[in-house]
Amino acid sequence: MIGRFNILKIETVLILMGIGLLLLYFVIYPVVSFDSGYYMSTMREMHQGNIYFKDIASPYNPLAISILSIPFFFSDFPDFRWSLFLNISFIIGSGFILYHILSHFKIPRILQTFLALFFIILCFTHDGNHIMLEPISVFFQLCALYLYIQHRAGSSFNKLFFIGIFLGLSFLTKQYALFLLAPIGIDILLRRKDILKHIAIIGVGLIFPIFILFIYYYFNDMPVGVFIKNILGKGVNLDIGTGTGIGSPFKLSYLISFLLANAFVVMIPFLIKRSQSNTPDLVFYTLLAASSFSVFLFAAYSHYFQYTFPYVLIVFAYAASSVPDITKNRIFQILCLIALIKIGLLTASTVKHQRRNFKQQAHTLQVIKTHIPSGSRVYLSGPSPAYYYLGNFKSIQLDRIGFSFPGYFYPESIISAMEKNDYLAISEAYIQSFESFKSDFIRKKITLKDTHFYLYQKK
Repeated sequence: MIGRFNILKIETVLILMGIGLLLLYFVIYPVVSFDSGYYMSTMREMHQGNIYFKDIASPYNPLAISILSIPFFFSDFPDFRWSLFLNISFIIGSGFILYHILSHFKIPRILQTFLALFFIILCFTHDGNHIMLEPISVFFQLCALYLYIQHRAGSSFNKLFFIGIFLGLSFLTKQYALFLLAPIGIDILLRRKDILKHIAIIGVGLIFPIFILFIYYYFNDMPVGVFIKNILGKGVNLDIGTGTGIGSPFKLSYLISFLLANAFVVMIPFLIKRSQSNTPDLVFYTLLAASSFSVFLFAAYSHYFQYTFPYVLIVFAYAASSVPDITKNRIFQILCLIALIKIGLLTASTVKHQRRNFKQQAHTLQVIKTHIPSGSRVYLSGPSPAYYYLGNFKSIQLDRIGFSFPGYFYPESIISAMEKNDYLAISEAYIQSFESFKSDFIRKKITLKDTHFYLYQKK
């Protein structure tokens, strides 16, 4: 008969096998997603001498895209998998840091390992198969948090500057990452110990990498006001929306899926109620999880959950540390099983779609490249921005339109940016918007395996 303690060991091994399976499929069947195509095309332009923000329109901060562009130093058109490997390395690196953060709590080593691996597979099944900015942003966040938790335990000031630096790097990866300032700032206030000194040192550290970036832009003739506007994500003048997602509100189904995948976290309130928690600790760890959900105020995407996973797992570990040997708790075991089943389904779904999407993308690329020569200036209104990179296409207006997703610019803006022989690929969802401009183009209908799009070439 398998002992209760061994059940968690078995689940940990199963999760490790799931991680291995997903990695295998990511490598064999690499798929360039909407976001990945945008980022990869931007990387290519950077390595062709164009300056991010100045020559390349983008609402995203440049650090993650710069890091992921390292393969372009070795090839003009590197395999997508090299940048994906970097992205995955940051997810695994975050899992390693999370493991060490969890070591600060009095929980069994097997639970510590389980939660760290669980975090990795959660990220892998929530768009970890694509290049995203979140993994790098979360990595720097967790570096800052690890140092801050060490500082809380030892009250030494020598870590505060580096906490600020990691927060600054996380911000320069993606602006949303600054939500971590809320729990840290409130914790400093509640602890009532050298408040101004804490804030000053962390603030200087935070500003330091931003200042280094500013120096680069200063020597490239970018005024201070324009620089600040860009790093705050306000540097692109879109016709519609803010660049954070159009029509993607948070839905109840997202929360249900999240709770099923992390079923054991429903124990948190009951575990805390039983514990003798001191107020600063309770507020700090609870705020970590609560503030992470603020990213959904901007938009709701699967990969945004990568911001929430580590902090929910940390507050669970904090709550569980008050219960002797929680791994033997029957309710915990049942909830872990529910979470494992959900993760298993997500893993199976990811594997299934990875292979199917790979084949579909290869077919679509072959058709598109038959009709649009490599190096052409193209605007994709409906077809995935992945084909900007896969087809080696240029932007119709790099410093304003860039490689924007469909729906952010009016048809008038797109048409006015186009020159003779530029291409406009339109899916059926957007075709009506461009009907009044069809006389300016040579038009043809391109049929794919199970759908079609319209290809326009400027006369």
